[in-house]
Amino acid sequence: MMGPLDRSGGMGGASPRRLPPLDSLRTFEVAARRLSFTEAAAELCVTQSAVSQRIKSLELELRAALFERTPRGLRLTRCGEELARGVREGIAYFATAVANVHARGLAGSLDITALPSFASLWLLPRLADFAEINPEVEIRLHVDATPVDLRTSDIDAAIRFGGGHYPGLAITRLMGDWVIPACSPALLARFGPVSRIADLARMPLLHDAPTATDGSGSGWPHWLAHVRHNPQGFAAGVRVSQANLVIEAAARGLGVALVRRSLAEEEFVTGRLVPAWPRAAPTAYSYYFLCRRDALSNPRIFAFRDWLVAQCAESERSVRKGSPARREPGSP
Repeated sequence: MMGPLDRSGGMGGASPRRLPPLDSLRTFEVAARRLSFTEAAAELCVTQSAVSQRIKSLELELRAALFERTPRGLRLTRCGEELARGVREGIAYFATAVANVHARGLAGSLDITALPSFASLWLLPRLADFAEINPEVEIRLHVDATPVDLRTSDIDAAIRFGGGHYPGLAITRLMGDWVIPACSPALLARFGPVSRIADLARMPLLHDAPTATDGSGSGWPHWLAHVRHNPQGFAAGVRVSQANLVIEAAARGLGVALVRRSLAEEEFVTGRLVPAWPRAAPTAYSYYFLCRRDALSNPRIFAFRDWLVAQCAESERSVRKGSPARREPGSP
């Protein structure tokens, strides 16, 4: 038969032979740290009655009072202070062990492939953040204008801008994109003001050449169709083979380019580029993270994919608002 609670600090019966439920110990640790069942309930996202019940069950199991109620609030008993020290030490030990195992599981290299435009303008400026969070992972970035077949290569994963059809691979959609006419402030001042879309046609135009046939919906014809404007007069201009070079050419004042907002974030932030017309159009393609299905058990792929999903979600929110966001290492 259970003896009475010993409020002097001693155990009122035989020591328990089994560890109390971990959720009870966790609840006690929070309540002991805050000395408030109400604040503990808020931190644990449970009700105050749930905290009270867990503490009561723990006291009954240990046959010792852990808290005293005073006019100034809760106070730990001697048993409560002793248990609080032990539980905190245990939680710290568990946290250290979990972190060490997690680090050992992540340690190693990860080979990622991406197209030059995305790698140079979007991914590289953010990789310092991933390295800070996951210092055990060695990223090896392979930049190639020709997509790599993951099923036959040693590459672990790929980031692609496409239609989402990648047979035999595990696919995670990262984000969509928008295109908008942009140029340098000097060029806009030289040819402006642009009061109607037709005014863009009298300015030097830049074209991302592959978009004419790749179905991405990131070329002038797609944008003009979106804004319901006649394409006449928009076919002339300089054609460049890579999106990053198109953006650089526009920033240097060579002409007006239809740029992907995701790739031109930094240029808009720094003012090297400004919209030549305020209306953007969604692209037909989105960004995807790809890997072999048997690679999903690799913890480094999981860590990189989860980080990438979070980064892309923030980037997409910024693009939708039309105000590119800065990235600093360690930012969420």
